[in-house]
Amino acid sequence: MKEILNELKKYAEENRVPIIKDEAMQVLIDICKTKQPKNILEVGTAIGYSLLTMLDSISVKANVISLELDETRAEIARNSINKACLTEFVEIIVGDAGKTLLELQKAQRKFDLVFIDAAKAQYVDYLNKILPMLADDSIIIAENMHRHFKMKRLPPRLKKSS
Repeated sequence: MKEILNELKKYAEENRVPIIKDEAMQVLIDICKTKQPKNILEVGTAIGYSLLTMLDSISVKANVISLELDETRAEIARNSINKACLTEFVEIIVGDAGKTLLELQKAQRKFDLVFIDAAKAQYVDYLNKILPMLADDSIIIAENMHRHFKMKRLPPRLKKSS
């Protein structure tokens, strides 16, 4: 797995594909190791770097649904997932994340870990669509949220645990 992740990191650097920073990745790894999630939702696949790192951090393989707008990036992620022999655990859905989240909501999907690393301006919209899909004791991780906007009002469900 290390070789695949190194290849993805190199590709990201050479092609200016934004991926999670090392410090934030370590937090994600620690959460995955502690939580051992079984159903993961990732909003913003990019090239699959975070997705593969999460799966590598979990002792029991989880099911992952990952949403990506760009078909080319999604294909790079699929190829890496295939190399890692994890295709049976991962579904990458290409398209508008906001619309796809509504479809997942209608299908009554539940997730115990959500990782959002996509269009920062859409985070509040994504969050509102994700909240009904959270299993008990779920964790939501939103990458770089503080750099792009300040959330003035938390959704009511989040106010309880803040």
